[in-house]
Parts: sequence; C-alpha cells; structure tokens
Amino acid sequence: MMEMTQKSYWLGCLEKMQKNIQCQPSVLEIFFSLWQLERGLSSKSFIFENTLVSVGIFCIKIVDTMSSTNKSNKTSNRRDNAKAETEENLANHAKANHASADVHQENIAELMAELKRIGAANHKGHTQTKASLDRLELSVLDLNAKILKQEERQNEAEKRISETEDRGMRHERTLRYLLRRELDLTAHCEDLQNRLRRNNLRIYQVPEGSEQRDMLAFIPDLIRRVLNKPDMELKIERAHRALVSRPRDPTAPPRSIIVRFLDFTVKENVLRLAWSQKKMLLDGKPIYFDNDYSPELQRKRARVRSMIKQLKAKGVKVKCLYPAQLKIHLETGDKSFSTVNALQNIIFNFKAESDVKQ
Repeated sequence: MMEMTQKSYWLGCLEKMQKNIQCQPSVLEIFFSLWQLERGLSSKSFIFENTLVSVGIFCIKIVDTMSSTNKSNKTSNRRDNAKAETEENLANHAKANHASADVHQENIAELMAELKRIGAANHKGHTQTKASLDRLELSVLDLNAKILKQEERQNEAEKRISETEDRGMRHERTLRYLLRRELDLTAHCEDLQNRLRRNNLRIYQVPEGSEQRDMLAFIPDLIRRVLNKPDMELKIERAHRALVSRPRDPTAPPRSIIVRFLDFTVKENVLRLAWSQKKMLLDGKPIYFDNDYSPELQRKRARVRSMIKQLKAKGVKVKCLYPAQLKIHLETGDKSFSTVNALQNIIFNFKAESDVKQ
C-alpha cells in the first residue's frame, strides 16, 4: 500500500515536470535517478525516504523556479520582440507615411493646379455669364418699356373702340329711326303726290303731233268725241305731254297726255264714262284713260297689272284697287293683297292647283 502511494507520488511529480516543456534536462535526470534509486531499494529506511522526498520536493521547486524563470524570459522575449516589431512597424509606418506624404503632396499640388484651372475657367464663365445677364437685363428692360407702350396703345385703342362702338350703337339707333322716318316721309310724300294728282287724268296711245300746237284746245274736243258727249262741260285747267323726251323711233309708243281738271267730280265722270266703254278709238287707233299716279306708284301698279294678266289667263276674277292692291274674287269670298310677295305666293298656289287638275 505504501509502495503504491509512493509510486503515485513519483509519477505525479514526473508528470508535473514533463508538462513543463522548458524544464532543464539535468533536473529531469536527477529526478529520474532518484526515482530509479527508490525503485531499486529493497528495504527502505524512513530517513532515506524522507530524504528522497525532500530531494524530490527540492527538484520540484527547482522545476517550478525554472518554469517561472522560463515564463518570465518568454514574457520578456515577447516584450522585446513586440517592442522590436513595434519599432519596426513604426519605422515602416513612418516610411509608409513619408511615402504617402510625398504622394499626398503631389496629389495636393495637382489638385491645387486643377482647382486654379477650374477657378480661372469659373471666373471666365462667371464674367461671360455676368455680361450675358447684363445684356439680358437690358433686353428685359427694353421689352418692359415696349410692353408698357403697347399696353398704353392697347388701352387707348380699346378706349377708342369702346367709344366707336358706343357711337356705332347710337348711329345704328339713329339710322333705324331715320330709316323708319324716311319710309314714313316717303309714304307721306307719295301720298301727297298722288293727292295732288287727284284732279289729273292720263290719256295713252294718242299719236305724237295730233295736238299740233294747241294742246288745251285739242283735249276737250278729243274727250267729247271719244265719249260721244259733245255738250259735256269739262273745266280743264291745263294739258301737256309727259315730261320725257319725244321718241325718235316712229314705231315707239307715244308719250302720254296729262290733263288737269278744275273739278275732281268732272274728272271722275270722264274716267267712269271712259271705263264703261269697251273700246275708244281715235282715227281708228285705240286709246286709254286712267288716273295720273306718281312714278313709284305707277311701277307698283305695273307689277300688279302683270300679275292680273297671269291670274286672268287662269280664269280668276281679279281687280286692281288703289293704290296698288289686288282684289281676287274666290268662291270662299273676296281677298285683297297689298304686297308683291303675297301676290307672287297667290300666283304660285294657282299654278300648283292648275297643275294638279291637269
């Protein structure tokens, strides 16, 4: 049992010493010799065993001391190595920094040169831009002045246009009034002219030269002869041909004769007697009696007479009324029309009815 305990002890010491890879060989040899000696003894004394144990402990202390020394040496070496490496790294870093500083100096010099070039270009561009802006500002000021002038002219033009429109509206109202007034005055004058001609009588188709030189003596004899009234009192104020040039063509219609009576009733009796006869002849040629109308009314009645001819050709009973109205006798009753457009519509309707009957 004691032998096993000692063996375990020595083996533990040996393992402890072997674990220290920095242990000196001499110490290991001494410890190994002691361990062999202890194994070789057959009988051991207590003193010897204690001596061996003390020697072993001493060896272990030596090993521990050596291990501590080795550790401190390793630590010192590591420190020296680290310091050397640090100094070398610092030197390398200094060299690298110096080289980098040179490169940086070159880059900075190039950058400064580029910045100077860019600054010069920017200064030139700025100068050009400023000049352009100055020109642009002058152009804008000129345009503003022109725009102000145009606005003033436009305002003046708008004012004049407004005034012109106002005047135009006033003129238009005045023109409408004047046109209505002119129509009223024309109608009034037309009525006055026809009223002044109420005592007048026109005789158509009397050959030129029949009166010779005395028209006032010729007309009473003409009227009494064609009307078969030799004792009729006429009371003629004056008589003359229509105030137009004598036709040079002998085949052209002769000028009408205007006769003015002093008494309106005498004129109406003569006209009624003339219309009552179917045909009046002078030297074998037909002549006609009619009222004396103004030129405008004569044109209107001429259009009406042309329409009367068209309606009579269709068997319609019509009659011309004063001043230029058309009276139609229909089965439904008599109808009067005073405008040419209405008369034209009536004629168109009669044409359509006649076409349907055919």
